[in-house]
Amino acid sequence: MPVLNNIHYLDSESGKELVLIYGFLGSNALWKYQIKEFQKYFRVIVIDHPEYDKNNKAKPLNGIKKFSKAVEKLLHILKINNFYLMGHSMGGILGRSQRPRFKSAGSFAIY
Repeated sequence: MPVLNNIHYLDSESGKELVLIYGFLGSNALWKYQIKEFQKYFRVIVIDHPEYDKNNKAKPLNGIKKFSKAVEKLLHILKINNFYLMGHSMGGILGRSQRPRFKSAGSFAIY
């Protein structure tokens, strides 16, 4: 799993970008079955929350705004300008509440 800006993420590396963000206390394993199917059609990027899963030694980003800013920075570094975003639980809240921050995002599917 690559690391950029102290954030671990999974990247299937081909296709139109689909960013998956899991919920509070989750892990990228939550998306295991979706990743397998979605990567047939999309470049799937799953970002680990600071302090969770592979980022368990990362400095905490207290609050949704700080985490969304970290996601935005990672996507900028990866040169991803137009993408779909799918969030589960807190990941959905992040997507919905921070949609203005992700100005270049395409469509949103939020759960």
